Amino acid sequence: MKEKGWSPKPIDIICFTHYHADHISGLPGMLLTMGNAERTEPLLLVGPKGLTRVVSALRVIAPELPFEIECMELTGAGAEH
Repeated sequence: MKEKGWSPKPIDIICFTHYHADHISGLPGMLLTMGNAERTEPLLLVGPKGLTRVVSALRVIAPELPFEIECMELTGAGAEH
C-alpha cells in the first residue's frame, strides 16, 4: 500500500479467514497506521470464531486508537475450516 501511495484510512472492513500468524500478526501495525492517518470512523473486523479473543490479545500492542473496532465472528455451516 505504501509503495503505491495508498492510504489505509478508507478501509472499512478487514476479513480474516483464519488465525495463522502470516494472516493476522500485521493487524496491530495496520491499526496504528490507520490511527496515524487520522481515521476516526469505526472499523469492522470479520472472522471465524475466536476473533474477539485474538484481536483483544493483539490490541496489547495497539491499545489506544482514535477509532472504535467492532468484531463480527462468523458462525454456522462453512464458517469454520
